[in-house]
Amino acid sequence: LWTPPTPPQDDNDIYIDSVMCLMYDTTPIPESKLPPVYVRKERKRHKTDPSAAGRKKKQRHGETVIPPRSLFDRATPGMLKMRREGKEQKKNILLKQQTQFAKPLPTLVKPATEAGQDNPEWLISEDWALLQAVKQLLELPLNLAVVSPAHTPNWDLVSDVVNSCSRVYRSPKQCRNRYENVIIPREEGKVSLHRVMR
Repeated sequence: LWTPPTPPQDDNDIYIDSVMCLMYDTTPIPESKLPPVYVRKERKRHKTDPSAAGRKKKQRHGETVIPPRSLFDRATPGMLKMRREGKEQKKNILLKQQTQFAKPLPTLVKPATEAGQDNPEWLISEDWALLQAVKQLLELPLNLAVVSPAHTPNWDLVSDVVNSCSRVYRSPKQCRNRYENVIIPREEGKVSLHRVMR
């Protein structure tokens, strides 16, 4: 029966666990008894014939497996360019927002499909919530360009954000249409309507 060591009674009470002495030899092993140094042999590379090329190699025990590169690590020149453009766009928008408060906001002509009894006109607070949900919450560029393969807009989430400040229910499809047809052109400055604000 092994019992844990007790606190020493005095300076002469030195605890030695006799069982621990059985684990190790006090003298090192002589070199003659050591096993030979293992050197891994390089395998000969055979020319692969086309019929065997399609088959997967069998995984041998002890071989290291090299996992494939992550989908998100691959950065093609096109992707890098898109990322740079996205960053520049963010900077430009921030600069625009700082100067925008001095100017009155332009009023927009609503598309004919949006107006009507079933689809009331969008409030400016809904437009703002829509824009902030896409840019801040989803962290997407203004033009919804896919910077990384799995980063796509979640219109259900955007719809929930818009509906939190809306008096009318806005579906994910409505949010998407509004964003693509009204918000993007307005933010990019493509829509320029000179109408007097009432």
